[in-house]
Amino acid sequence: MSVATDDIPAEEPRATARPVVVGASRPEEARRLLSIAGPVARARGAEVVLAYAPEAPPDVDAEVIDDRELIPDRMSARVTVNRYRHSDESAFRAAAVEHDASLLIIEWRDPPQDGAGTAEERAAQRRASKRAERLFLDPPCEAWLVHGSLGGREIRSVLLVPANGLPQAGTLRAARDLRGSEGRVVALDVHSKEVVEPGPGLVQRLDDELGHDRYEVRSARSKSRERAALEELGRHAYDLLLAEAPAEGVVPWLAAPEVPAEIIERVDVPTVIVNRPQARAVVAFRRWWDRIYQWTESLDDEQRIRVYSDLRRSARVDRDFLTLTVISTAIAALGLLLNSAAVIIGAMLVAPFMSPLIALGLAIVYGDPRFMRVAVTAIIRGTLLAYPIGILLGVLVPQIDLGGEVLARTEPSGLDLIVALLSGAAGAYAYARRDLSAALPGVAIAAALVPPLAASAIALGSAEYTAAAGAALLYVMNVTTISAAAAVIFLWFGFRPEGQRLGRMRAFFRGFAVIIVLIAAVTAAVVVLGNRDRSVAQLERSVADVVEGWLPEGDSLDDIEVQDASGDLSIRVRIESSTLRVSDDAAALAALLADDLDRPVSVDLVVIPVVRGAAATPTPEPAQGP
Repeated sequence: MSVATDDIPAEEPRATARPVVVGASRPEEARRLLSIAGPVARARGAEVVLAYAPEAPPDVDAEVIDDRELIPDRMSARVTVNRYRHSDESAFRAAAVEHDASLLIIEWRDPPQDGAGTAEERAAQRRASKRAERLFLDPPCEAWLVHGSLGGREIRSVLLVPANGLPQAGTLRAARDLRGSEGRVVALDVHSKEVVEPGPGLVQRLDDELGHDRYEVRSARSKSRERAALEELGRHAYDLLLAEAPAEGVVPWLAAPEVPAEIIERVDVPTVIVNRPQARAVVAFRRWWDRIYQWTESLDDEQRIRVYSDLRRSARVDRDFLTLTVISTAIAALGLLLNSAAVIIGAMLVAPFMSPLIALGLAIVYGDPRFMRVAVTAIIRGTLLAYPIGILLGVLVPQIDLGGEVLARTEPSGLDLIVALLSGAAGAYAYARRDLSAALPGVAIAAALVPPLAASAIALGSAEYTAAAGAALLYVMNVTTISAAAAVIFLWFGFRPEGQRLGRMRAFFRGFAVIIVLIAAVTAAVVVLGNRDRSVAQLERSVADVVEGWLPEGDSLDDIEVQDASGDLSIRVRIESSTLRVSDDAAALAALLADDLDRPVSVDLVVIPVVRGAAATPTPEPAQGP
């Protein structure tokens, strides 16, 4: 049904702009939200669609309420009323999608107070609040979450609180549409350390959207935007508070996945929070994450404090940490030199490195810079202490070649990356669940932090710099991926930075950014090495096919070594032969390989002379009988 109010003649042509949809479940709620939607729709040249989904019990006929009772007396835009049988977020979402809405306006429901109303009423209020929150955080179009009533009065002053320094275009448009003809917008520019002049980017954006003389920027020093907004509202009177939801993207949503309820519940002025639709990939990730999060039993505040205290204590660099670092590195180095897997496993169990890595993941999630420094300091000091021990043992123990256990840790692969991710996830999960602490030794073995570190030191002491770099790459890959996986698991358990503190949120973003960059760099290096290894392996197979086809019958190929550096292909072929002569046949083989590979080749032919002989024992004659 389309309703023309006293301010909108019935014969006025319909608006052509995308409509504004209002979702309401009660008559008074519909009137409050329409009083806000009317001026906005009028400014945008759009109509208003009221999606009315009553909360009436099943035995009450919701149709007894006339459409005109849902609309304020003075409405400045045409309103179309669509009715739905049940109050649900899907009704409002469907209305927004059906009408291709440019804006969806819904109301925030205050959480029920203990003892207020009946248990059924409190449960219904909680469900309504949760529905509004879900719809607002995952909207089909731009969405406003409204708290409080304007009472039909004109808005003359708006306090604008951006989420990340620069307000979004949609938020500035909301400020422009909501303020009255003489209204002004005050943009709050919050800094955590020292107050500075507004940046040119902020000023230019406000000029473009609001007009040069229709706004004011006020700088404030505070640890949180919410606190700064409350202080500003205490000093000056405003008609409306306009705030933004967290920034778009997966990481900002993980840091603050809920509506900023604190600022809504603590202010006395009408409040509008603006959110915009997310990218499809982000929406898909949110829904997937929500399903997993609901499956996991979250930790309460006491359990989170226990995990934080345990990890912070275990990440400190003290005498025990340094002693275990020295012992575990020595055991790992000796196990590598002895090619003993059992000794290497023992070193993994003794090593104290796992706790700082898991602690680093928690520090990033909490956005705690001091905690980050404690964990990073432990990792760096442990690494710097382990290298001299490994180098010393590598020099003191005579070795002709690097053993198989050392070489196995000099060529990291994608499988090593997956193992590190799973180890970090398992470690964080075990730390969060105290009853799973028995799994930590197994996690330490799977993580294998000390062996690649010792292998790198041994190779460095043996002047095998390529092998040393490969083992060091494996160690760095383990460190970064374990910390990143631990951070994700802690987010899964409900750990979050203190969203009200600017410093914590910045540390959260920076910590995740550094981890992501390091993982990307390490992954790129592993991919490059893997491609190189595959290329060399394919080249070796091609060379082996050519050599085996060239060998005389009875001769055999013993070994091939291919070095393809800077475009120069060098091949070392070792053959067991009784007929070949090195001087003549090396040139012939090089020419054959160059023709087959279509590139210049240098061949180092090693012929192992083989002398073959045949002999047989005489067949014993059967014994003669008497």
